[in-house]
Amino acid sequence: VQMLDAPLLTAIAAGPADAFARLLIGVSRAGEGLGGSYAAAAPPLGAMILYYALFFWWFSEGRAVLLRSGRKRAAAFVCCAMMLASCLLPCLFGLSDSFLPWSRPRRDVVFADVGQGDAIHVSCGGVNLLVDGGGNYLKNVGEETLLPYLLKNGVAGLELAVVTHPDMDHAKGIAELSQVFPIRCIAFPAVCEGDPAATEGYRAERFVFLKRGDVLDLGEASFTVLAPFGDEEAGGTSDARNGSCIAGMLEYQGLRVLLTADMTAETEQRLLAEDGPDDLRADVLKAAHHGSAYSSTEAFVRAVSPDLAVISCGRGNVYGHPADRVLRLFEAEGVQVFRTDELGAVSLTREKDSSLRITNADGTVKRIIEMQ
Repeated sequence: VQMLDAPLLTAIAAGPADAFARLLIGVSRAGEGLGGSYAAAAPPLGAMILYYALFFWWFSEGRAVLLRSGRKRAAAFVCCAMMLASCLLPCLFGLSDSFLPWSRPRRDVVFADVGQGDAIHVSCGGVNLLVDGGGNYLKNVGEETLLPYLLKNGVAGLELAVVTHPDMDHAKGIAELSQVFPIRCIAFPAVCEGDPAATEGYRAERFVFLKRGDVLDLGEASFTVLAPFGDEEAGGTSDARNGSCIAGMLEYQGLRVLLTADMTAETEQRLLAEDGPDDLRADVLKAAHHGSAYSSTEAFVRAVSPDLAVISCGRGNVYGHPADRVLRLFEAEGVQVFRTDELGAVSLTREKDSSLRITNADGTVKRIIEMQ
């Protein structure tokens, strides 16, 4: 009997394999059309290593041979080695903060790279908050950037999203994300309350409107709203929207991060008049309005006295952000600057020894700050 050669066997198998693949694609598309599909958060790397290793080992010929020959100890040793690898490898390569296979790398605050715009993911103490979501005329940032980022990092839903003001480069991404991703609550500045158009295009279980003095409980963290003051007038101009945007202090295990959205110099002056140095002092300052020359006044930066500043802006943007004046001011005040147009995403992580680890998009540690 002449045996069939490999090329002929491949050709025979190609037809059924192609038909099966087309069937799976058809079923998937049918389910999507019926609303039966959903996006699931990616499992941790250690769990994936453990699953696939045990899956292929269970159906492997090697396992069957060991069991048939009575070498159960050898089979058990292989299983234990696989379990050990799933625990050790992610942690040894810096892809996990624990030797448990279901653990993930922890990042407390991430300034995501959404181009010219703001998007800040806070995940302190297991509560997921998104402050702004970027936005672009030519791109669906919510579905193409924010959704993959959140799912990759194991986030299945947001407890809160904050739209600091209605400008496209802050609000559009959250509106887009809310259509494809569960968000329990969306917060807007108080000036938007009573305006049905302000919440149009957003999906959430409920909407809230924030003003100075409101405090958001984020489990182990908190966010204290410093602005708007509640007496601003609604307006269609960019200056009016920036003047009534949400700004506040994020506090987590002694770490203070001042989030300023597109706050204007006038709002900075008002905060200086209303708050004392202890209220504004922060370890990290999110530079207002992408480092615009019309914010980050000298008196305000000195009052905040940050160790580092993060500037969220797009590469080669037409607005000239960040302004040279602002960069020179930070340099003169001894503030180290981290820019999303240069580093991609910038993440802050509070370590067990109370230090602060700053990493860029590829996980490279850019700086470690020893904190009190």
